[in-house]
Amino acid sequence: MDYDRLREEFGIQEVPIGSFDYHLFRRGLIFGQRGLEYIEYSIKNGIKFNAITGLMPSGEMHLGNKSAIDQIIYYQSLGAKITIAVADLESFATRNLSIEKAREVAINKYLVNYIA
Repeated sequence: MDYDRLREEFGIQEVPIGSFDYHLFRRGLIFGQRGLEYIEYSIKNGIKFNAITGLMPSGEMHLGNKSAIDQIIYYQSLGAKITIAVADLESFATRNLSIEKAREVAINKYLVNYIA
C-alpha cells in the first residue's frame, strides 16, 4: 500500500513513532493523523480538547474497531471530551442496511462496547 500517496491525498500527517507514551504510538500502529499537533499542544499546556471518532454500523465489531476505541479511550484519559459519530446513512448507502437496522446495530453492537 502506498501510504505516502494516501497521506498526501487525504491530508494525513505522519506521526513519528513514540510521539505519545501509548502502546499504539510506540509500536508505530498509529502512523497518521490530522491535527495531532493541536492535541499535543493542548496536553502540554493543560488546555481542554476534543477528540472525535466515528463508526459505520455494518456488522460485528472487529480488531480495527477495538484499536480505534482504545485510541479514543487514551485521549479521554488525557482529558479529552469525546464525540462519536454514527454513520448509519453510510451503512444504508454502502452495505444495504435499512436505517432502522443500522441504528439497531450501532446501539446494540457498537455504542454499548464504546461505553463499556
